[in-house]
Amino acid sequence: MKDLLGDIFHLDASPSYQLYRISRLLRLDIRRLFQSLETVITPEQWILLVRLNEKDGQSQVELSDKFFKDPPSITRMVDALVKQRFVVRVSDTKDRRRFSIYLTHDGQNFIEKTQPLVVEKRRHVFREFSSSDIEKFISYLNLIENSILDQERHKAMTPVSGEVSL
Repeated sequence: MKDLLGDIFHLDASPSYQLYRISRLLRLDIRRLFQSLETVITPEQWILLVRLNEKDGQSQVELSDKFFKDPPSITRMVDALVKQRFVVRVSDTKDRRRFSIYLTHDGQNFIEKTQPLVVEKRRHVFREFSSSDIEKFISYLNLIENSILDQERHKAMTPVSGEVSL
Protein backbone atom coordinates (compact mmCIF):
# COMPACT_ATOMS: atom_id res chain seq x y z
CA MET A 1 0.00 0.00 0.00
CA LYS A 2 1.33 3.42 -0.96
CA ASP A 3 2.14 5.73 2.00
CA LEU A 4 0.46 8.98 0.93
CA LEU A 5 1.02 10.59 4.31
CA GLY A 6 4.73 9.88 4.66
CA ASP A 7 6.00 10.35 1.11
CA ILE A 8 7.57 13.81 1.30
CA PHE A 9 9.17 13.41 -2.13
CA HIS A 10 5.83 13.42 -3.95
CA LEU A 11 4.07 16.46 -2.52
CA ASP A 12 1.29 16.46 -5.09
CA ALA A 13 0.11 13.13 -3.68
CA SER A 14 0.17 14.37 -0.07
CA PRO A 15 -3.23 15.25 1.47
CA SER A 16 -1.58 17.84 3.74
CA TYR A 17 0.07 19.58 0.82
CA GLN A 18 -3.18 19.50 -1.15
CA LEU A 19 -5.01 21.17 1.76
CA TYR A 20 -2.27 23.81 1.94
CA ARG A 21 -2.49 24.53 -1.81
CA ILE A 22 -6.28 24.65 -1.84
CA SER A 23 -6.33 26.97 1.16
CA ARG A 24 -3.92 29.32 -0.60
CA LEU A 25 -5.95 29.19 -3.82
CA LEU A 26 -9.20 29.94 -2.00
CA ARG A 27 -7.62 32.96 -0.28
CA LEU A 28 -6.15 34.15 -3.59
CA ASP A 29 -9.56 33.84 -5.25
CA ILE A 30 -11.20 35.98 -2.55
CA ARG A 31 -8.30 38.45 -2.54
CA ARG A 32 -8.82 38.98 -6.28
CA LEU A 33 -12.53 39.50 -5.71
CA PHE A 34 -11.80 42.21 -3.15
CA GLN A 35 -9.22 43.81 -5.45
CA SER A 36 -11.81 43.92 -8.23
CA LEU A 37 -14.04 45.85 -5.79
CA GLU A 38 -11.13 48.24 -5.25
CA THR A 39 -10.87 47.50 -1.56
CA VAL A 40 -7.69 46.79 0.37
CA ILE A 41 -9.22 44.28 2.77
CA THR A 42 -7.62 40.85 3.06
CA PRO A 43 -9.53 37.55 3.20
CA GLU A 44 -8.48 37.19 6.86
CA GLN A 45 -9.83 40.66 7.69
CA TRP A 46 -13.08 39.80 5.93
CA ILE A 47 -13.43 36.64 8.02
CA LEU A 48 -12.86 38.73 11.15
CA LEU A 49 -15.69 41.03 10.03
CA VAL A 50 -17.94 38.01 9.47
CA ARG A 51 -17.07 36.70 12.96
CA LEU A 52 -18.06 40.09 14.41
CA ASN A 53 -21.23 40.03 12.33
CA GLU A 54 -22.07 36.68 13.97
CA LYS A 55 -21.27 37.99 17.47
CA ASP A 56 -20.42 41.66 17.83
CA GLY A 57 -18.35 42.98 20.72
CA GLN A 58 -15.79 40.18 20.96
CA SER A 59 -12.46 40.80 22.62
CA GLN A 60 -9.23 40.55 20.69
CA VAL A 61 -8.37 37.47 22.77
CA GLU A 62 -11.62 35.76 21.70
CA LEU A 63 -10.87 36.60 18.06
CA SER A 64 -7.31 35.37 18.46
CA ASP A 65 -8.56 32.01 19.77
CA LYS A 66 -10.97 31.59 16.84
CA PHE A 67 -8.30 32.44 14.27
CA PHE A 68 -5.45 30.44 15.79
CA LYS A 69 -3.42 33.63 15.49
CA ASP A 70 -1.30 35.35 18.07
CA PRO A 71 -2.75 38.50 19.68
CA PRO A 72 -0.31 40.91 17.93
CA SER A 73 -1.51 39.62 14.52
CA ILE A 74 -5.12 40.20 15.53
CA THR A 75 -4.18 43.67 16.77
CA ARG A 76 -2.68 44.51 13.36
CA MET A 77 -5.80 43.20 11.58
CA VAL A 78 -8.06 45.23 13.86
CA ASP A 79 -5.86 48.32 13.41
CA ALA A 80 -6.29 48.06 9.64
CA LEU A 81 -10.06 47.62 9.99
CA VAL A 82 -10.29 50.60 12.36
CA LYS A 83 -8.38 52.69 9.81
CA GLN A 84 -10.94 51.67 7.15
CA ARG A 85 -13.75 52.51 9.58
CA PHE A 86 -15.15 48.96 9.48
CA VAL A 87 -14.74 48.38 13.23
CA VAL A 88 -14.27 50.34 16.45
CA ARG A 89 -12.52 49.40 19.68
CA VAL A 90 -14.39 50.07 22.90
CA SER A 91 -12.50 50.00 26.20
CA ASP A 92 -13.71 47.67 28.91
CA THR A 93 -15.00 49.75 31.81
CA LYS A 94 -13.49 47.30 34.33
CA ASP A 95 -10.11 46.72 32.63
CA ARG A 96 -8.68 49.50 30.46
CA ARG A 97 -6.19 47.06 28.89
CA ARG A 98 -9.06 45.06 27.41
CA PHE A 99 -11.05 46.11 24.34
CA SER A 100 -14.18 44.83 22.66
CA ILE A 101 -14.39 45.10 18.90
CA TYR A 102 -17.61 46.21 17.22
CA LEU A 103 -18.69 46.45 13.60
CA THR A 104 -19.46 49.96 12.40
CA HIS A 105 -22.24 50.84 9.99
CA ASP A 106 -19.60 50.86 7.20
CA GLY A 107 -18.40 47.41 8.28
CA GLN A 108 -21.94 46.05 8.30
CA ASN A 109 -22.59 47.52 4.85
CA PHE A 110 -19.37 45.99 3.54
CA ILE A 111 -20.40 42.54 4.79
CA GLU A 112 -23.87 42.92 3.25
CA LYS A 113 -22.31 44.00 -0.06
CA THR A 114 -19.61 41.31 -0.24
CA GLN A 115 -21.19 38.27 1.37
CA PRO A 116 -23.36 37.39 -1.66
CA LEU A 117 -20.30 37.76 -3.92
CA VAL A 118 -18.19 35.47 -1.72
CA VAL A 119 -21.03 32.94 -1.51
CA GLU A 120 -21.32 32.96 -5.31
CA LYS A 121 -17.57 32.37 -5.62
CA ARG A 122 -17.79 29.42 -3.23
CA ARG A 123 -20.79 27.98 -5.06
CA HIS A 124 -18.75 28.08 -8.26
CA VAL A 125 -15.78 26.37 -6.58
CA PHE A 126 -17.96 23.59 -5.17
CA ARG A 127 -20.34 23.30 -8.14
CA GLU A 128 -19.36 19.66 -8.80
CA PHE A 129 -20.16 18.64 -5.22
CA SER A 130 -23.54 17.45 -3.99
CA SER A 131 -24.82 18.61 -0.62
CA SER A 132 -23.91 15.20 0.74
CA ASP A 133 -20.37 15.52 -0.65
CA ILE A 134 -19.96 18.89 1.05
CA GLU A 135 -21.26 17.53 4.36
CA LYS A 136 -18.78 14.62 4.18
CA PHE A 137 -15.97 16.97 3.20
CA ILE A 138 -16.70 19.24 6.16
CA SER A 139 -16.83 16.24 8.50
CA TYR A 140 -13.40 15.09 7.21
CA LEU A 141 -11.99 18.59 7.71
CA ASN A 142 -13.43 18.61 11.24
CA LEU A 143 -11.76 15.26 11.94
CA ILE A 144 -8.42 16.67 10.80
CA GLU A 145 -8.87 19.84 12.85
CA ASN A 146 -9.87 17.89 15.97
CA SER A 147 -6.92 15.54 15.55
CA ILE A 148 -4.52 18.49 15.42
CA LEU A 149 -6.21 20.23 18.37
CA ASP A 150 -6.16 16.99 20.42
CA GLN A 151 -2.45 16.67 19.68
CA GLU A 152 -1.89 20.28 20.80
CA ARG A 153 -3.91 19.76 23.99
CA HIS A 154 -1.93 16.62 24.76
CA LYS A 155 1.32 18.50 24.13
CA ALA A 156 0.20 21.31 26.47
CA MET A 157 -0.50 18.79 29.24
CA THR A 158 2.80 16.92 28.82
CA PRO A 159 5.47 18.15 31.22
CA VAL A 160 8.57 19.67 29.64
CA SER A 161 11.66 17.49 29.98
CA GLY A 162 13.16 18.05 33.41
CA GLU A 163 9.90 19.30 34.96
CA VAL A 164 8.53 17.42 37.89
CA SER A 165 4.83 16.59 37.87
CA LEU A 166 3.15 16.76 41.23
